[in-house]
Amino acid sequence: MTFARFICEFRRHFDETPFALGLQVTHPKPVHAADYDRILQVPVEFDASRNAMRIDPTWLQVEVDPANKYLFGVLTERGDALLKELEDSNKLTAKIEKMILPVLHTGEVSMDEIARQTGQSRQTLYRKLRAEGANFETLLDRLRHKMALHYLSSNKVSVNEVAYLVGFSDPSSFSRAVKRWTGKSPGKIWGEIHSNQTMTSEGH
Repeated sequence: MTFARFICEFRRHFDETPFALGLQVTHPKPVHAADYDRILQVPVEFDASRNAMRIDPTWLQVEVDPANKYLFGVLTERGDALLKELEDSNKLTAKIEKMILPVLHTGEVSMDEIARQTGQSRQTLYRKLRAEGANFETLLDRLRHKMALHYLSSNKVSVNEVAYLVGFSDPSSFSRAVKRWTGKSPGKIWGEIHSNQTMTSEGH
C-alpha cells in the first residue's frame, strides 16, 4: 500500500516524469499479480530479498518547493502547535494522538502498532482507552478531522494534498469523510476559508 501510494500519487501529479522504475517485494507472487501490473505499471519482482522501490534518478536532483513539503509528511506550524498541546496532557488519548500525528499521512496507523510501541497488548490498550471514554477508531477519526480542518485553512496546500496529509489515498473517500464531519464538501470548505481570507486581506 505504501509503494502504491507513492507510485500512483506521483503519476497523478507528475504524469510526464515517472517516479518508480521497478519494485521488489519479499512476499510470493499472489494469484492477483496482474493487479500489481495494472495499478503500479512497473515491473514487480516477487520473492525478493528485500522490499524496495527503484526510482528514476532524475528525481534525486529535484529541489522540493517549500510550499509543497507537506506532500512528504512535513507538519505545518499548526501540527507543531498541536503536538505541543498533546505533550502537555497526561491523558492516554493525547499521548496516542502524539504518536499518530507524525505518521498520519501514511494511512497505515493501526491499534496493534500503537499497542506494540507502548509496550502493552491490544486488549490492555483498548481497556485503558475505554476508561477515558474513547476508542482507537474514534480517536483516529477525530485527529483526521482536526488536522484536515487545520490544513484546509492553510493557503499552501490543495484539497487533494490535504487528503494525503491525513492518510487518505482516495480523494473521494476523503470527501465523504469531510461531509460526514462537517456536512460540507472539502472544496466548499476550502473555498469559504480562502474567500474570507481574501476579503480580510482586501479590507486591510
